[in-house]
This record gives sequence, structure tokens and C-alpha cells, in this order.
Amino acid sequence: QTRSNLKNGSALLQHQTALAETVLAQLTKQQRCLLLTADHSNGIGGVSGLCRWVDASKVGVIWIDAHYDLHSPYTTPSGNSHGMAVNALIDDNNAEHAEQSVTPEEAQLWEAIKSIKGMGNAVPPQNLVFMGVRDYEEPEEALIHKHGICSIQPQEIADNGLEACIEKALTHLSHCEHLYISFDVDSMDPSISSATGTPVAGGLSLEQAKLLIQTLLSNPKTRCLEITEFNPSLP
Repeated sequence: QTRSNLKNGSALLQHQTALAETVLAQLTKQQRCLLLTADHSNGIGGVSGLCRWVDASKVGVIWIDAHYDLHSPYTTPSGNSHGMAVNALIDDNNAEHAEQSVTPEEAQLWEAIKSIKGMGNAVPPQNLVFMGVRDYEEPEEALIHKHGICSIQPQEIADNGLEACIEKALTHLSHCEHLYISFDVDSMDPSISSATGTPVAGGLSLEQAKLLIQTLLSNPKTRCLEITEFNPSLP
């Protein structure tokens, strides 16, 4: 094996467990959470904290991103955990589309990472909405189709308008009592957001990003807003 399929797995488990506990403590005080993070793997800890406060069946997640982040160690092309965050939340290793084997240690770490939110407390796929995704691999697309996950891609936003797409997302999650909003800055077009590790052309405009965040943040169901993948060291 030339590379790890779960890079820095032990550190990831430790960090996301601590983050989940911090989010839980904040929510227990009846306070909303604003998370400013450098890597989208922090969505694991953030959502897990909310799922430890209320059952995951009541949690809706709006993942605003250029990518699905639906890989597992069994399908990852890179081993980078920021591409596995949502997979960790829905507890589907996507074994039927596995592209490599994992070591026993990696498998054990991955199961521990998935259980930060509590064993058997997976976020149901129908509680997910993706917005702005335009760069993904076949194993991720297979999970979208397998579970019928709601994905509002850039063309739909262009055709129907952002307001209508926000309404669609909230309607899809109307059965959820609490919302976690995860905003990856690479959801915006690289002409605006270049200081991020994986920019992809065709993203949101600055005006659209502002409207999206302001509208979702004003929703009384929103408990957590995460803004992530900003790297000021990049030009």
C-alpha cells in the first residue's frame, strides 16, 4: 500500500470528537454555533455535535459545496478526509463501489469516526440537501442515486433562480426540526474564492452566496452555520 486511505486517521478521530463535544456544549446552553474551519472534515464533528444534542433523524443538513464529500476510505481517490465528511454522517461505506481495500487499522478508525455522533445514529439520506455541487466521482454519484439524495446543481440554480432553490431545499427538509448549514467557500466561483484548496469553475456569485447564507441563517430551525475550506495562504 503506497498511501493511507484515511490520512491522519487517529488525529482526525481525536479532533472531531473534541469538536463534537464543543458544539454539544454550546447547543446545550441554547446557543447557536458559528464554526469557522479550515478543512471540511470538520463537518463530521460539527454535525455529530448536533446529533448528540438531538437525534439524527431530526437533523437536516444543507451542504453547500463544489463537491459531494461522499467518499469513504474504500472509494477515496486521495485518502483526504475532507472528501469523506458526508459519508461519515450517513454511515454508508459504499462497499459495492469499492476501489481499494483498507487496512484493519483504517477500518477500525473509520468506524470510530462514524460513531462520534453515536452508534446507529446516522443522518438519514433524505435529511440531506446538496447545493452547488459540480465536481464529483462515480462512486459518489452512485450514492446520490442509491439513496435518492436531493442535489441542487448549478444548472438548476441558473434555470430556476436561487430563491426557488432555497425554497426547494427547505421544503425537502420540512420534516427536520433542526438544520446544520455547511458552506464550503469553493461553492463560490474561483473568480471570487481563490483562497481554497480545490476551486471549481461555475460556482455561486458573491451576491448569491450572501443571499443563501442570510436566508438560511434567518431560519429559526438553523442551529449551526459552518464556513469552511478557507486558506489565506493561497493567492
